Amino acid sequence: MNKRTQKLLILLVCLALTLGAGLLVIKLTKEKEEPTTPAPTVESFEIFSVDPEKIVHIDWTFSDFIQESFTKKDGTWIYDADPDAFFYQEEFTGWLDRTFNEPMMSEQKIDSRDMEAMGFTKPDVIVHLTMEDGTETTLTFGGSTPMQNTCYFTPDGENIYVVARIKKAVFGLKLENYQTTPTKKGE
Repeated sequence: MNKRTQKLLILLVCLALTLGAGLLVIKLTKEKEEPTTPAPTVESFEIFSVDPEKIVHIDWTFSDFIQESFTKKDGTWIYDADPDAFFYQEEFTGWLDRTFNEPMMSEQKIDSRDMEAMGFTKPDVIVHLTMEDGTETTLTFGGSTPMQNTCYFTPDGENIYVVARIKKAVFGLKLENYQTTPTKKGE
């Protein structure tokens, strides 16, 4: 093979490589420009709501069997175990507003009745609400679901839903979150 044929062959190989690289760039660009199919959206639905202004009594029971109760008298919340205990009313009512002003939402209702598998035989948090009109509601948070960052929830003991696990944490706050020191009123 003479030098001229070698140069022509090298030139053809370089041209083929350049053409191949150009086609690859065009293909990759087209793939990026093509719209991807969006993930299917899951519809959320309301499973529980209450007006926090109408709550007059709250009982909490936690998985560690600590129980706390608060009663609203003349617009002021009282810690039932120690009516003279000091805690921040504004922060407590702010927590109530933040927690109950938005309806509890879910994306999935569970048809299973295996209460033990869902953590309802030993629930993490039970919140019992009494309203001004005497209506009572019990909210129960069970164990974590197999889905990441979710837990089981029932607002009525019959219907079971999957909710964000952060809701359990929000409902699971204790009195100590609103106290600086266990001082009595007026001290």
